[in-house]
Amino acid sequence: MNRISFFSTLIILIVSQFKPQQSFAQSLSTTQLKFTFIHYLRIPDHYVTVVFKKEKDSVNVHAQSLPMAKAEAKWAATKKDYSFNISKAEYDQVILSIQKISAWAIIGGADFTGYDGTSWQIEFGNSDNAVKYSVWSADYQTEARQLQSFVNACILIIQTAKLDPKEIFKQKGS
Repeated sequence: MNRISFFSTLIILIVSQFKPQQSFAQSLSTTQLKFTFIHYLRIPDHYVTVVFKKEKDSVNVHAQSLPMAKAEAKWAATKKDYSFNISKAEYDQVILSIQKISAWAIIGGADFTGYDGTSWQIEFGNSDNAVKYSVWSADYQTEARQLQSFVNACILIIQTAKLDPKEIFKQKGS
């Protein structure tokens, strides 16, 4: 009986040391998130940033869309720059969409580059640690490059920032 109790205790101690593995994104306390989109051939919505900052139960969103610098005077009316708060639940939905992104898919498509097109970036973390995904023209051959979860996260970020994804991500001439 004494041996059984010893082994039972030993097994419980060993099993209690094993915790389910979390991805880095899941274990990281994400208090900051920044999305950057640059369209190298467009004048309006040329440079778009959305920044989320979480403090306790409040999340501030700052959205900015700027025209191409060399045409800024003519396109000044297209500028957007505003801030507002969202609920923690809305922010958690954005974070969940980012956790679905496969870093391996992004690395697998790393050989795809270009001169004209778009740059999509998501950076998230806290004041000490961060992860950054940077993808060239994520809207090109999205499925073949296995970037659907990345693009979906970007669309949700834009929607949460009260911007129109169809306007932000549209191609030149469309």
